[in-house]
Amino acid sequence: MKKKNLLYIFADQWRAQAIGAAGEDHVSTPHMDRFAGESMAFDHAVSTYPLCSPHRASLLTGKYPYCCGMWTNCKTGLDEAVMLRPQEVTISDVLHENGYETAYVGKYHLDASEMNFHEKPESGAVNWDAFTPPGERRHHFDFWYSYGAMDQHMSPHYWRDDPQKMEGRTWSPEHETDVVLDYLDNRNKEKPFCLFLSWNPPHPPYDLLPEKYADHYRGKELVFRGNVPEELRSDEAFRKKFK
Repeated sequence: MKKKNLLYIFADQWRAQAIGAAGEDHVSTPHMDRFAGESMAFDHAVSTYPLCSPHRASLLTGKYPYCCGMWTNCKTGLDEAVMLRPQEVTISDVLHENGYETAYVGKYHLDASEMNFHEKPESGAVNWDAFTPPGERRHHFDFWYSYGAMDQHMSPHYWRDDPQKMEGRTWSPEHETDVVLDYLDNRNKEKPFCLFLSWNPPHPPYDLLPEKYADHYRGKELVFRGNVPEELRSDEAFRKKFK
């Protein structure tokens, strides 16, 4: 039986209703709508822990975040270095052992911040960011084009197999998608693949995006759900790109 390919795309802080295919919010997402129509959509999937690192740990391991030590984000300022431990078994570990090519592109945020260990890491990582070197902490992801955590969506950076930081050319989701397309064009077609593409937007800051996307909503009224507090409805951070 031929093994299926697996392409898993997920974005940070993108609620399920904020896609046109859901038919709920007033959003313009024509490409994602088409992709959803060609894919398996998990309509009733709910995160066990709606926070970046714990959710990612649960996604890759199939375990509750607390069961693998991921009780908060991988970040600085903690008494312990929170990270996905090498001894945890992930979907990439299992698929690699079963003949799959595995790849990870985009935001990882499952490795401990390098500044927990070095004041000035060789990789240049700052704050919560981290270069994950080849080896057991990558959990058998063969192709790696990633970073830990950063929110400079218009000037992204990445690491592959050495600490030399690489600068992205465009808005991070566009750049990462181009990397994935190149990978798919040039991979070994004789083997099945599993690829995770992790976009950081729409994670804040909300104003770091190309004008062509903001233009979809310019001049339109910002629609709020009933559970949005009044103080947030007037917050300039939510409105300034849509005036």
